[in-house]
Amino acid sequence: MPRIHRAEWVLPIDAPPIRDGWVEVEGGRIVGVGALDGEPRTPNPEPRTVILPALVNAHTHLELSWMRGMVPPGE
Repeated sequence: MPRIHRAEWVLPIDAPPIRDGWVEVEGGRIVGVGALDGEPRTPNPEPRTVILPALVNAHTHLELSWMRGMVPPGE
């Protein structure tokens, strides 16, 4: 069953910020994003709430590449 999450701001990765937005999730996946038009489908969000994509730290340290295989991977 889909679940709708509301927030004062929704920050999609590929579009401008959405004020009074919603994100629809089904089966652990986002299936819809949009702005409220008319009556909200869920109760009002707490003030200053924001839904945004998870942030991933994708940087690398090339100066440590010589240590490959010397340190076991983390959990």
